[in-house]
Amino acid sequence: TVAFIAACNRPLPEGRVALGGGERGGLYLTFAELLARQLHVRYPDLTVDPISTEGSVDNLHRLRAGEVELGLALADVAERDRAAGPPNTAPMAVARVYENYLQVVVRAETTIFALKDLAGKSISIGPAGSGAAATSEVLFAAAGLSDRVDMRRLRLRDGLAGLAEHSLGAVVWSGGVPTPAISELDAVVPLRMLDIGASAAPMLRVSGYPYLVRNVPAGGYVPPGLHSIGVPNLLLC
Repeated sequence: TVAFIAACNRPLPEGRVALGGGERGGLYLTFAELLARQLHVRYPDLTVDPISTEGSVDNLHRLRAGEVELGLALADVAERDRAAGPPNTAPMAVARVYENYLQVVVRAETTIFALKDLAGKSISIGPAGSGAAATSEVLFAAAGLSDRVDMRRLRLRDGLAGLAEHSLGAVVWSGGVPTPAISELDAVVPLRMLDIGASAAPMLRVSGYPYLVRNVPAGGYVPPGLHSIGVPNLLLC
């Protein structure tokens, strides 16, 4: 009975915490902002500040350094970080939130229909601190294309600008579907997402992480019946 009364009288969370999100135009930051608002509604004395970051790798670095109290990261990137970094600063998962889709996006009118068609082309894989870049490197290694594509580490909007200007052949992004910034460009320059479902098994062999094939909800830049690689997102502290 004493324990029950103590639990009922436990003070509600209060104070201010920083939450590592992602780039503007991507779902990480949008989700972080939504989560911050809901936490403040539930706990009025708690303020959560969503921080714009480069994504998973950057968030994990900030968590280990104590620069943020919460952060979002792809599960495959978090697992590699946990294996490689000091155990005493390894972030802990609070929850699995939603699933990212690995998206390889091209202009709709191109003749690029598979990863092999990107050989010899320049592509954006996301900034160095992003989960998109980390998972893209596994994707292209599994496809035998690491030395046959020019991988540029650009922010999402910069990569999409290159796609619109024909200076890039594709943009690779890891995020929810639809990703707002990609949808915005699709409304002006029709885009198309590639089917990369067959890459799951080779990616497992390269990295050891059990990537899963997922059906992608159709609409906008996603053709019907498309398959991609799914990776869960984790909220970490």
